[in-house]
Amino acid sequence: YPQPWHAPGAYAAEVSLAVEAVDPPKYLAACQHFFEAQEDLVFDCVTYGKTRSEMYDLLASAAASATGVDKVAVLDKVKYLETSPNAGNEMGQMVKWYVKHGRKNGIHVTPTIYVNGIEEGKISSGWTMEQWSE
Repeated sequence: YPQPWHAPGAYAAEVSLAVEAVDPPKYLAACQHFFEAQEDLVFDCVTYGKTRSEMYDLLASAAASATGVDKVAVLDKVKYLETSPNAGNEMGQMVKWYVKHGRKNGIHVTPTIYVNGIEEGKISSGWTMEQWSE
């Protein structure tokens, strides 16, 4: 789930969901690419001076080059709706629903892993590949 202190993560979530809305079979490949290239796409060291629009363009371009999804169609899903002063975009409500579902179930950070409905609280985002393999 995107965290409020990391805006680029929310933008990546919105663009990921936009890919799913535009071309569902390409969703997982776009997500995988975002994770693999996160240092170049969403880390503060590269995003701090970018505007929200620039972030959407960067992420939509990355999704398009990695999966072949239609960049213009993806950007259309994350454009400002202009229906009210704080309308956001078409994907924003979906992100809110996913975050609300997670918070209702006690999920506040990633990764949060459940096995057979029971949270495995020892798993950490700082784990090495060897630890994940165990």
